[in-house]
Amino acid sequence: MIPPYTKTEDGFESQMGVNHLGHFLLTTLLIDLMPDTSEARVVSLSSNAHKLGKINFDDLQSERNYSRFCAYAQSKLACLMFANELSRKLVASDRQTLSVCAHPGGSDTELSRHMSTGTIKLLKLSGLSLITHSPAEAAQPTLYAALAPDVSGGDYFGPQGFLEMSGKPGKVSQSNSAQNRGVAQQLWETSEDLTGAADLCR
Repeated sequence: MIPPYTKTEDGFESQMGVNHLGHFLLTTLLIDLMPDTSEARVVSLSSNAHKLGKINFDDLQSERNYSRFCAYAQSKLACLMFANELSRKLVASDRQTLSVCAHPGGSDTELSRHMSTGTIKLLKLSGLSLITHSPAEAAQPTLYAALAPDVSGGDYFGPQGFLEMSGKPGKVSQSNSAQNRGVAQQLWETSEDLTGAADLCR
């Protein structure tokens, strides 16, 4: 989350590469090996930050303009859009395998290591720590998505508390951008081209 501008070994902007493209390729390679049952699930991890994200096809790798947070929000929007598009493709193929997504809410973890000390102190002074939860609690929405019996393809889970920062896991809302099918399909095709997934899976 929000590192200085760096690239993966494959030349992708690190947040888009690590948060979305790597998972996209892994899932593409493994999906046909999964048992075709409703207990088989692909769980993607997004973030509340997806609501501030925008898929910028003109500069998807942030090569012309890099904003740490905008790149993070874009990558997490991509995660949710991927989960939604995968769910649609599974349904269209008459597969029972489910694609769902979750986000952890807010938690004080090593994920914040790229934040400045001043920013972290400011967040703690603001009382933000009062509405966040522990790493174990933050893992609950993902576990719910993976294991709960009342899960359907395309569901999105997160904490039910104030601003979805903490609380018991349950279904949460997606941004309008996350539900844009046209952009999701374009993102899927672009991800195939960037990772070589289309060629690998023929």
